[in-house]
Amino acid sequence: MFGDGAFAKDGHRFATFLQSAVPYARALERAWGGERSRLGLDNWDPDMPLPKGPLSTPVDMAGIREEGGQSLQHAICEQAEKYDARQLELELKALPRLSV
Repeated sequence: MFGDGAFAKDGHRFATFLQSAVPYARALERAWGGERSRLGLDNWDPDMPLPKGPLSTPVDMAGIREEGGQSLQHAICEQAEKYDARQLELELKALPRLSV
């Protein structure tokens, strides 16, 4: 289903799987793409460096992590939380200042 060597170092990971007609492949695309979209990564300015994190990789290479790094779930949560914190900061800064 994934192909020989898919998850070996420098393997093609999910590329073969995503080319299949397996419904789980479409589900992976939707889930990964949905979270990337929520974080604004699917329309990222090519002149700006991508934020560090697993969701910065395309779906066919999903799950790659640094050697000895944190678990994938933890890394995804951390990337999403950093984005959410930054968005909240921007929204708070956009509020009108109160004079007391």
